[in-house]
Amino acid sequence: MVKVIDTDVLVIGGGVAGTNAALKARTSGASVLILVKGILGRSGASIFAGNLGGTVSESNREELVKNKTIIEASARYYKHYLADQDYIVDGLLYRKLEFYPELEREGFYIRRRDDGSILTNTGPIKGMWAYKQGYSGVFVMDIRRKQVRKAGIPVMEETMVTRLLTNDGRVVGATALDYARGEFFAVRAKSTILATGNSNYLATRATGTREQCGNGYAMAWQAGAELQDLEIQWWHVSDFAAPKAWMRLHNYPNYLPGTSRQSQLVNSKNEVFFEGSMYPLARAPYYLQIKHLQKEVKKGLARWVGGYFTSYRHIEPEVMENEYHASFYKKLGINPTKDLIECGITWHMTLGGIRCNLPTMETNVPGLYAAGSGTGHYVGGIDFASLDGKMAGIHAAENAKKRSLSEFDMTQLHEEEKRIFKNLKNSPDNGISPVEVKRMIREIMWDEMGYVKNETKMRRALERLKEVREKIVPRMHLSTGTTVWNYEWVDALDVDDMLQVCELLVQSSIMRKESRGPFYREDYPYVDNENWLKHICLRQKNGKAEYYTVPVDLKYVRPDKMKEDFFAIDY
Repeated sequence: MVKVIDTDVLVIGGGVAGTNAALKARTSGASVLILVKGILGRSGASIFAGNLGGTVSESNREELVKNKTIIEASARYYKHYLADQDYIVDGLLYRKLEFYPELEREGFYIRRRDDGSILTNTGPIKGMWAYKQGYSGVFVMDIRRKQVRKAGIPVMEETMVTRLLTNDGRVVGATALDYARGEFFAVRAKSTILATGNSNYLATRATGTREQCGNGYAMAWQAGAELQDLEIQWWHVSDFAAPKAWMRLHNYPNYLPGTSRQSQLVNSKNEVFFEGSMYPLARAPYYLQIKHLQKEVKKGLARWVGGYFTSYRHIEPEVMENEYHASFYKKLGINPTKDLIECGITWHMTLGGIRCNLPTMETNVPGLYAAGSGTGHYVGGIDFASLDGKMAGIHAAENAKKRSLSEFDMTQLHEEEKRIFKNLKNSPDNGISPVEVKRMIREIMWDEMGYVKNETKMRRALERLKEVREKIVPRMHLSTGTTVWNYEWVDALDVDDMLQVCELLVQSSIMRKESRGPFYREDYPYVDNENWLKHICLRQKNGKAEYYTVPVDLKYVRPDKMKEDFFAIDY
């Protein structure tokens, strides 16, 4: 008999969106349960959000919408005109009027000058830090964890949610595996919030943690939720090249505190080929860095991993010491004010995700909400993710007040139980371990879905993924049949989700017949605002993926040209 836990609101994910969703749902009077695949506040990308967006001078919507520069800085230079512009305004006001004031009341130390003013950079787009560049997310999550504990919200860590359960087209709960204890159970909930993030470990090099394998996207899809724009995948350019265990160590290319300076990228001839001053309104210039890197790779002066370098040699040593997270350089024997740091690219975050209504955050499936960077509205960052959590938590709690707990479809529950335990099989002599299958999937995505895409490579990716599904997965076996602390079991379950998400991502990429932001197709090397200023949306129809497009609402700012050379523009 499967154990069942009842709650008003189930939150899946323990980052800044998930924790704030739980807090706001609890404040609204709902009972809440948080399930986290890893550790609360420690297993996702929130903790690596090292920079804070600066506050705007305006304090209301009417004033802010007149400030086209700040809206364009996000809509154009950060979201490639695919973001919901009203939600950008909502987030900027939330950041100033609610997010930062709340955190400071909780003891969050935003770096200030001696006169009490907030320390920012001196560039045109301001950033803030707590307390040094690179550490801000750590302190935000420390506060959120304490708030969750203080509120008495139950949290189950090291627990993998495996499937959303539906009844009459409505999400009514989920199944989960507590892999620390080897216990499979189900949760009945009146409302469910997916807050599983957008940085997933789907390629050989990636910023996602081992826990992040596209599970949230896969669960939403299997429950009937629509997805959008999975093809828009950001890259980091300034991460450590080697050893691979260091690939998540990031050399920030953003403005440095108290200065107008940023890091430089240097090729194998010691020539600077990128610095942020080239694009003063681009606060996070990752997608611009990789455009310039592509040119160096073509010239043979850099490789995608190695052969080019981050340089801070033009920065005053005291800035690096006092304002930057430079301590790990010392542990690695690196002096960032003198040494060049060899870099490689990594998959960072998917700007698309689960399609939801704004500002309620409800998906097209009743009872299911999404929050944070795993949604498809493009407005990322720990502040905007916190706003998502707030809105999802409030609306999920209000929905829960109107409903009773629904019964499970027992056939669905037992099918999932059977699937989970079917993956718990010992390895014969010719068996392939789940972690090896995950490595194969990541290699396919790295080889065929790297920065430079074309139709041939993407079609080949689908064929290679199909071969893994049909020929490799049936040979997948575990080295042990124990149910307790068997992470191989988790890896085996990840494989199903990774294959599903990667196939959908490739299909979305094939459909977009242009290049935009971090998405580059060498067979369509131009931005096509006339035909592709659209969301590519996915929904299930008769058991298959159906793709359709939705025009972007350009309410406040819009691109000035219809068709442009991809490498000649800045978005």
